[in-house]
Amino acid sequence: MKAMGIKRPKTLRLASAGLILAVALVGMASVNSFAGAEQKKEVSEVTKKKVYKAIKSYIHEDLGHKKKFLVMDPRSGKPLALMLDHVHPGVYPHERGYRGCADFKDESGTIYDVDVLVSMDSGQADVTAVWLHKVNGKVVATKP
Repeated sequence: MKAMGIKRPKTLRLASAGLILAVALVGMASVNSFAGAEQKKEVSEVTKKKVYKAIKSYIHEDLGHKKKFLVMDPRSGKPLALMLDHVHPGVYPHERGYRGCADFKDESGTIYDVDVLVSMDSGQADVTAVWLHKVNGKVVATKP
């Protein structure tokens, strides 16, 4: 309206700003409650152990074949050949199963946090997705 030489009344400008702020806050609350919902759901100790074991087995089996763990870098679209540092003990609920993670390093010492998605079908833990989550602590991807 201002571009056409018509000035909005102050109350309309404030109402528009308030509506935009309200929409932004509702959007942030929705994102935060979605992210929080994944973390709040309890994971039984039996499930944690199965998921952790599946992640370790998957990584060690892959390392045994190539001596390096290959994961796609979403920034470059190229595979990274990494060496295992350690598998984190934490297991978290995920919309498609359970999520765990492991830290890797490359030959230059860069630290890569790799997330692993595990499904539990009939009590059997199976790795279904692997993705690069962080590089030196900076998020590069949040989902596979």
